[in-house]
Amino acid sequence: MQKAYAKMLVAFILLISLVMQMKSFAKAAVYTISPTTAPCDKTMTKFTTYNKYTKQYYVIRSYLEKLEHTGGGALILKKGTYTISNVLYVPSNVTIRCEPLQLNHRF
Repeated sequence: MQKAYAKMLVAFILLISLVMQMKSFAKAAVYTISPTTAPCDKTMTKFTTYNKYTKQYYVIRSYLEKLEHTGGGALILKKGTYTISNVLYVPSNVTIRCEPLQLNHRF
């Protein structure tokens, strides 16, 4: 009887953990930015090192930090040139994707 109870308890715990993982996966945030996007954390614009050369670094950093606090997600970079002046920390459960190029070919 105790073995059957223990097996049911383990199965129940596994089921609950699977449901929790599915919920966190379904809630994953997705943000799309471009080279002209402003940082989502406005306090970053007040740093003494914030200027036209470091702007994209602070934009990407602000969104990565936001995704870290919300538990993960994806950051999509639109087509363009991004100047990354410092090291960026990519948190767990966060993916950086580049928007695919759109090729205009005539055949």
